[in-house]
Amino acid sequence: MKLGEIAYAIGATLAPENSDLPIRGVAPLEEASPGDISFLIDKKYSSLLTRTRATAVVLRQIDLPASFNFVPLVVEDIQLAVVKLLNLFNPFKEVFPPGVSPKARIPDSAKIGKDVAIADFAYIGDNVTIGDGTRIGVGVYIGNGVRIGKDCIIYPNVVIREGCQIGSRVIIQPGAVIGSDGFGYYRENGRTLKVPQIGSVIIEDDCEIGANTTIDRGTITNTIIGAGSKLDNLIHIAHNVRLGRDCFLAAQVGISGSTVVEDEVSMGGQVGIVGHIRVGKGTRIGAQSGVHKSVPARSFIFGYPAKEKRRAMREMVALSDLPEFMNEVKRFMKEFKSRYGQESENNRKGS
Repeated sequence: MKLGEIAYAIGATLAPENSDLPIRGVAPLEEASPGDISFLIDKKYSSLLTRTRATAVVLRQIDLPASFNFVPLVVEDIQLAVVKLLNLFNPFKEVFPPGVSPKARIPDSAKIGKDVAIADFAYIGDNVTIGDGTRIGVGVYIGNGVRIGKDCIIYPNVVIREGCQIGSRVIIQPGAVIGSDGFGYYRENGRTLKVPQIGSVIIEDDCEIGANTTIDRGTITNTIIGAGSKLDNLIHIAHNVRLGRDCFLAAQVGISGSTVVEDEVSMGGQVGIVGHIRVGKGTRIGAQSGVHKSVPARSFIFGYPAKEKRRAMREMVALSDLPEFMNEVKRFMKEFKSRYGQESENNRKGS
C-alpha cells in the first residue's frame, strides 16, 4: 500500500513527494523496520522517535521532534487515526469463507439474506432470520425464532437461544451465550422449583459481546443491551437487566437481576452490582468495586462497598496508616503507664 493512500484513509497531512512510498505493514515504534508505518499515541514514548527504524510515523504536530529520520503523517485525533490505520492492515478481517456450507443445518423456514456466510456445523433453528452480510462461524447454535440483523459477525461456538433478537453490526466473540435461563427458583415444601424464564434478550445495533460472556433471558420482560455498548470477556448479565446505550464493561463484571444501568456508564474489571438498583447516566465505577445501592448520574465510585472515589481513596490511605498509628498508641500507653502508673501506686501506698 502506498503512503499517500494511507494518509488519505486516516485523514493525515503528508508531504506530496512521499505519497508513492510503499508500506508493507504496521508495527510499534521499537519493533518497526524499514517499510513499516508506526504511530505515537502517548508522549511518554517520544524518546523512541529518535531510534525507530519505521519508514513513516503517525503522530500529532505537537509531538513532532526537531529532527527525525522518518516520514511524518500529522493528524489531529491520533486515537481515531490509529483505529483507521489498524483497520487498513488487519490480516484477520476475513475469517469466514464466503457462502453457505453444505455441512450447516439450515431449515427451509429460515430466511437468509444476501451475501451471508455460514460455516461448517452451524445450527440454524426454525423460523430464524439472518440479515444481509452477516457471517456465522463454525459450530454456532442459533435457536428457533432468532432474528439477527445486517453485517453481524458471530464467531465460532456462540449460542443464541430461542427468540433472541440481535441488531445490525453486532459482533459476538467465541463461546458467548445469549439467552440462557435466568437464575430463578422458588422453595415449596422442601423442594426447589425452577421459575420459567419466558422473556428474551435484545441486543441493539453496534454492540460487541466478549468471549464467554453470558446474558440471561428475562423472566417475563426482556434483558436489553443498549446500542453501541461494548462488553469484554467473561461478563455475566442476569435476567431483566437493562443496560443503556454506549456502556463499556471490562472483564468479569457481574450485574444482578433487574438492575437498570443508564447510558454511557463504564465499569472496570470485576465490578459487582446487586439486583434491583439503578446506576445513573455517565457513571464510572472503578475495578473490583461492589455496588450495593443506586447511584446518581455522573458519579465516580470505587471500593467495596463502592463510594465516592475521593472518599474511598482517603479511607484506603488512612487504612494503610493504621498499623503505624496503632504502634504510636501502644508507645503512648506504655509511656503513660510508666509515668503515671507509678504515681498512682505511690498515692495508694501513702493513703
